[in-house]
Amino acid sequence: MAKPIPTLDDPDKYYALDDDEITFFKSQTGINDDAALKSHILHVQAQAYEVCTRILASGT
Repeated sequence: MAKPIPTLDDPDKYYALDDDEITFFKSQTGINDDAALKSHILHVQAQAYEVCTRILASGT
């Protein structure tokens, strides 16, 4: 029996970056506003999670 696929109910709980990580992401994305950077990262995270759950659901 397949395990249930967990949901991403509270994406904020997976957003815990230290100062060095924030600096890195700002340098890589060109986004300097903290709120905009967080929004961007959570959006990309949600897209990646959707792809992974589809793969898991398909069984491959």
